[in-house]
Amino acid sequence: MTRTARVLVLFFLLFLIWTSGASTGLAFAQGRKVRLAWVAVSGAMAPVWLAQELNLYKKHGLDAELVYVGGSTVATRALLTGDLDITVNSGLSVVNAAGTGASDIVLIAGISNVPPFYLMAKGGTTTADLNGKVIGTDKPGTATYHALMLALKHLNLTPRNVRIAPVGPPPTTLSAMEQGLVDAGILSPPISFRAESLGFQNLVDIASLGIHSQEICITTTRAFIRDHREGVLRFMKAFVEAIYVYKSDQETSVRVLEKYTRIPDKKILERTRQYYALKIIPQVPYPTREGLLAVVKEQAAINPAVASVKVDDLIDNSFLTELEKSGFVQTLYKK
Repeated sequence: MTRTARVLVLFFLLFLIWTSGASTGLAFAQGRKVRLAWVAVSGAMAPVWLAQELNLYKKHGLDAELVYVGGSTVATRALLTGDLDITVNSGLSVVNAAGTGASDIVLIAGISNVPPFYLMAKGGTTTADLNGKVIGTDKPGTATYHALMLALKHLNLTPRNVRIAPVGPPPTTLSAMEQGLVDAGILSPPISFRAESLGFQNLVDIASLGIHSQEICITTTRAFIRDHREGVLRFMKAFVEAIYVYKSDQETSVRVLEKYTRIPDKKILERTRQYYALKIIPQVPYPTREGLLAVVKEQAAINPAVASVKVDDLIDNSFLTELEKSGFVQTLYKK
């Protein structure tokens, strides 16, 4: 091989190395889909819905597949088995998984750092009337069930004072309330607002009780972060931008809420947007350490193994910190 030929080969190899490094993100985006999930018919899911409908995942270079799974407990199991990569979740499920000692799940964002639920019953019911009554909620280990425990504690009641019917998530609970199968139930917007339109009333606004509790959150695993850190960052860019849209674009947000909740009432959907986008979800959605500590304390009374869980091991704020320091969030809200 002549000297000129060797030089040409060398330049060609250097070009391949440079282009390979420059296209690392693109290669990730063109690889296997990142599997995302939402877990409930709730306005808290809107940022992941908006990111999907507005192609924000694709905008930020992420090839994503968004699916529904039935509740945070199922989502947590799917993360641990590798069937999901990133999912909406609950702090309760993360803490319970950590209590087994076999979980590397971490929170990378906190959608709701207070319990966004209402205890509701038919009109004319008072809190004193609940003693001995049947209250509908989801199964133990879910955020909805946890919300019921908080409401009962606020009312100086215990599970022994009522009959708990684990009928399912809020849509199913409202259906049971309509049919008279339960006397009261735990609901969240928009289902709670729909319940109001049907004549049910709020007995306890759990979000207003001043309780710090890590409720709805975004989770992944440390293994996925280790292998696909750039992909997680791309997801977070799409997610944070979707929060901006939720807060600022009423028409688009209501349209997307209608598609996923299948509730046609625009007034209910706009109330839902205002509740979550303006009251519950922060611009930069850091998870709450104090809220996780509260969950650990409550669960340890039920499952002593949870008492040893270290909440600092369950949080990774590095992605949100990077987005703040880079000016990404500031740029969004200057639009």
